Amino acid sequence: MIVAKNIDGVAVICIDDGKVNAFNFEMFDAVSNALRDAESADAIVFSGRKGVFSAGLDLTIVKDTAERRDALLEKTATLILSLLEYPRPVIAAVTGHAMALGALLLTACDYRIGAEGNFNIGVNATANGIALAPPLLQLLQSRINPRFAHLVILGAEIFDPEGACEAGYLDALAPEISLKTAALDKAKQWAALPRDTFAAHKAIMTAPHIDALRKLGR
Repeated sequence: MIVAKNIDGVAVICIDDGKVNAFNFEMFDAVSNALRDAESADAIVFSGRKGVFSAGLDLTIVKDTAERRDALLEKTATLILSLLEYPRPVIAAVTGHAMALGALLLTACDYRIGAEGNFNIGVNATANGIALAPPLLQLLQSRINPRFAHLVILGAEIFDPEGACEAGYLDALAPEISLKTAALDKAKQWAALPRDTFAAHKAIMTAPHIDALRKLGR
């Protein structure tokens, strides 16, 4: 489910359930454990399997009892907090489709590189009748190009990788074959920045979201 390795001080964490990388409780725990194991790394590259970053939450749990849904929301907030609170660079290598939670996770990463190709990226909560908790909605809005906010949030617009760059889900694109190399290079580049200054600036930028998310997670 999780493939983790260290390359020149960068923790490379790949989620791969052999399917669409849907987040259930086991997936949340596996990713959280991998992030804890990466605490001493210089940076993180967070990626999915070939063709799929993540399709989002496991819908069988979303449609389950209110208690299970609440537990899933808590896991979601906790994972996003882990990414926001990580004091060093978190680079997303978006290997393919990133839908719902998969796209939302990109807003908690510091730099996002997407694979070129026929992939869908977007948070389709409104289309599915799912009301995002305010802290999650605010985090999404903070990373999206303001011109696209209504399309992204109210219209639940889904984008191809080029459109996702313009909308603000992604920062750059790379050929699928060289995506992970590009992400690793960016991680090393940012890891070489003064560590204390990077951590201080990141803490200031993420503080409003962290304070709000703490009420949902942990």
